[in-house]
Amino acid sequence: MSLTFLPFLGSAIAPPESMPTGLRRFAEYQSFTPIIETLCGLLLGTEIGNSGIIALARCVGMSLVGCPWARSFFNRDATRWVTLLRRRTDDRHSRQPSYPITRYGG
Repeated sequence: MSLTFLPFLGSAIAPPESMPTGLRRFAEYQSFTPIIETLCGLLLGTEIGNSGIIALARCVGMSLVGCPWARSFFNRDATRWVTLLRRRTDDRHSRQPSYPITRYGG
């Protein structure tokens, strides 16, 4: 959830040159700034410089790290849920009702 707000602290809203010193440093070196600069340059027809290469490298890097990480979480959670569901199903079938069952429920 916190990653959702990172582009707003970068160059998406205002150019880093107009920001205070601390925020400017953060905006210049965060991973979304080259992506935002590349998209703005391509959409507005201005020069993008080396932002395109940096943006592509960061996207590939985040994908190479994020995909296996997400897959490990998915596999772990899926295995845990299957185990819980099996246990629950086995418990339901092994328990006998505490009341006598008759043909018409009475």
